[in-house]
Amino acid sequence: MSLTQVGFTDQPFDHLYLLPIGAELPSSTSKSFLNQLNATIKELLHAFPMEDQHRIAKLTQLPVGVFPLAVVGETNAYPYLIQPDYFLWKKQKQGLQLTTQTHHFDTKNLYKLSETQLKSYLELQLTRYAFTGKLISLSRKQWKAKAQAAYSQNPFIELAREKRDVIEAVEVLNRSMLLGVLNPPEDVAFWRHRVEIVLRPYRALPEQARYVACKHPIKLEISKSATSFTVTCEECDLQYGYYPLSDQVVLHEEPSIEQAKKRIATIERQFNDLAEGTPKVIKALQKLQQVQLWTKNVATQDILGPGHQLVASIREAVFPHDLIEPTLLSFQHVKLTTIDSLRFVQPYLAFTKEEFLNVLQDELEQANHTTTEVSKSEVVYFSTKGYELMEEEVDVIEDYLARDENMTFHLLIQVLKGEATSKVRSLNLHTSPIFGLLRPWPKKLIPQAIKSFW
Repeated sequence: MSLTQVGFTDQPFDHLYLLPIGAELPSSTSKSFLNQLNATIKELLHAFPMEDQHRIAKLTQLPVGVFPLAVVGETNAYPYLIQPDYFLWKKQKQGLQLTTQTHHFDTKNLYKLSETQLKSYLELQLTRYAFTGKLISLSRKQWKAKAQAAYSQNPFIELAREKRDVIEAVEVLNRSMLLGVLNPPEDVAFWRHRVEIVLRPYRALPEQARYVACKHPIKLEISKSATSFTVTCEECDLQYGYYPLSDQVVLHEEPSIEQAKKRIATIERQFNDLAEGTPKVIKALQKLQQVQLWTKNVATQDILGPGHQLVASIREAVFPHDLIEPTLLSFQHVKLTTIDSLRFVQPYLAFTKEEFLNVLQDELEQANHTTTEVSKSEVVYFSTKGYELMEEEVDVIEDYLARDENMTFHLLIQVLKGEATSKVRSLNLHTSPIFGLLRPWPKKLIPQAIKSFW
């Protein structure tokens, strides 16, 4: 069905084609307004390229030099112009009929424009119609496929895909407990600050559309600029521009590609420097990795001794297949269940497999010969709400406090709880024998325990 079948039989204007629409108009409308529109269209078309006029005619299926306009009755212009994409892909519409549905019309009210504004606006609309006329060679489905393909080829999306391993490694390590043991703490804090800046444009993209176009249904609309499609994925809450004539996608935020490359390389290098600057941590992690392999089939119990305690602490830990290296891409595969494992492994850093397995055997034999006598470690010094402080633990804490005159009440709570804050680490308290001694306790109960002996 063509427009000439739904318009008036008698068309009184040479540059307007009137299409009836059922609607009500404000009382301030003027019949002479149609004459003004016709004259303005005539003036604009006089300077408009003939090639573009033919494109408009092919799009609307009207004679060259004629512009479609919705009217109420026979002589009153509807306040809003018909959207050019209304005429696209008409074969998909059974019986083209103009209705008052808002998506059929632009949003600018013709009656509220000055003469100069009206002329500029109509000129823009003619440009939009001419641009839309260039799109009729492909179907909606084909343009959608081209838009999604162009999205995946966008330079920033290609960079994200190329650096996906680094981006995802940074996200993992930014939440890792390992950051708490890297030195110096101020460099770690600076790295995390830079991560927030560098990853912002990547995080701005939906996860399913971060490296390639998503697979969800998308919508296409002719942009106001009359040079592109606005592509919308409602499921991803994503919108971007697709320029069909150049087959390019422009994202809502387009970072400088060279700057983005440098930034992603910088945060990777900075992390590597942090890891290389903490060789004791690397050595401890490598030994943990070894111990886990050595004891894969060894049953352990914490109560048997420190060797078994170490093995139990890494039973659920995850390490890379290859030997841990001081790099971002290697560290991302390290997942400890407790940071205490790094402390537990210290006595065994130089042990061979045979030596360590002998330690476990000795602990097992010693446990089997333990008498039933109540040792000092089994004497409860203080208890509250099901938590017990043993006399032996009090002796350890008091011995340490006797050597550390600068310890404060608040700092002691953090140390006993095992909180590796910047203050604790700067004073090397995270390496003290009392660090984490009351880790299982709720923090709010630790002050009561301290007051029982201090």
